[in-house]
Amino acid sequence: MSPKTETIKLSDYATTLEEARGVIDRQEAFIEQLRKDKARLDWLADPQNTIGNVTLPRQHIMDHPDSMRAAIDAAMEGDK
Repeated sequence: MSPKTETIKLSDYATTLEEARGVIDRQEAFIEQLRKDKARLDWLADPQNTIGNVTLPRQHIMDHPDSMRAAIDAAMEGDK
């Protein structure tokens, strides 16, 4: 699954170079948070992980035995 990409114009968010740098710095910080979240999920979803665990409804695990992310998505969808 590839991430959704969207083209934006920096001029929609900043009118000066200083403002543009601020926008870029905030985006880079946000991307770093997403990378850390991905690493956390990868660690939890790793079948070789013997110390971390996630509690999800049994049916979601049974429906998605090869993907912790899919099981989480199913549980989140069912919680709406």
